[in-house]
Amino acid sequence: MTIDYTVSRLEPQFSASRDSTTGWRTIEDWLETEVEMIIIPRGEAGFRTPVGYHGQITDLGMAADPVAEFNHIVWGSRRYEVKYIKVIKDGDNFIRRDIALVELPLFQEMPQTATWKTGPDDARSKVKDYLDLRVTASNLTKNDGSTQASYAVMFENPPYHLRHEYRAASSPVQGLYVVGSPATETLLGASTSPLGYEERVPIHVATMDSTGCGGEQLRWKMNAELRNVVETYQIGSNTNLLRQRDQTINLGSDPLYDTTWDLSYRRSTT
Repeated sequence: MTIDYTVSRLEPQFSASRDSTTGWRTIEDWLETEVEMIIIPRGEAGFRTPVGYHGQITDLGMAADPVAEFNHIVWGSRRYEVKYIKVIKDGDNFIRRDIALVELPLFQEMPQTATWKTGPDDARSKVKDYLDLRVTASNLTKNDGSTQASYAVMFENPPYHLRHEYRAASSPVQGLYVVGSPATETLLGASTSPLGYEERVPIHVATMDSTGCGGEQLRWKMNAELRNVVETYQIGSNTNLLRQRDQTINLGSDPLYDTTWDLSYRRSTT
């Protein structure tokens, strides 16, 4: 058993702006503080991917100091991500936090900005630009029917925990339009050369309950606004909005309300 008592806790610091292409918040820096933590190796659970990478779910940290999900822990040459935390109490008396740590052996710092291919845009970029331009923000209101709810449009799978969207210290959102990767079918001409593409792009409408704004009510308004945009404005041609499903995902005691749609349309090769 290996035990250590002093480690570095790295907390991500987000910029007020979003990446213009993805809509993700940018991690500007990592705030480093020292905390006392015991790190105990657990029986490592291994997993393999089809491409041959072997990963591990590794260690348990025990600490009294504050630690949050998505914090990074640096212990010597090893770097971990905090996956989840369980608070241990004896009655009303706090004892410690048990912290699930997953090692990041391949971690490298991400650049703050990235240059994306400018043309032709992929379907995610086209749909994000379409929603950024066409969604009427004043139609998305909180429970009082007049205060505007905060929302964002972004790509799926941001490189951070969603609590940094809904519970951000500054500029939190109440709702998200999340654009996924498309299923694409090539439209061929008589000479078998591509004439265009038929895209089927998943869009998630995702909301949470927050002060003055019920997640279920806001989801209804965001769904209605998405339908209004597609009915009023075309993207490419033969635009259709195909509804897939509603689901409620429990994040602890906090529900995430999620509606998934497929936006189907045809476009040229440019």
